[in-house]
Amino acid sequence: MVLRQTLKRSGDVAFRLGGEEFGVTVTVRNGEDALMIGERLRKGVEDLHILHEKNDQKQHVTVSCGLMVVFTSSDSENDLEDIYRKADLALYQAKEGGRNRVVVYTE
Repeated sequence: MVLRQTLKRSGDVAFRLGGEEFGVTVTVRNGEDALMIGERLRKGVEDLHILHEKNDQKQHVTVSCGLMVVFTSSDSENDLEDIYRKADLALYQAKEGGRNRVVVYTE
């Protein structure tokens, strides 16, 4: 529901990676726009107040997001594995930083 409400544009795509991990691709003008979309997803799930019965640390389900912004005009080329690896690093930074947050990958 939150994915549908947030990702409304024709080029926005969400897909399941496995378990409780999802991938999202969106076209944005800059990193701030990507961060804004990530924050909307995070806040949308948080606002649902879904009980997290199997977690002693958090009462409600939350979302951690790792973002990798790719600039198509950039001289540096990122292959898909590199993009995924960098987004995953940002995700783990979000989780290690306390969860329920959005982190953008930076070199």
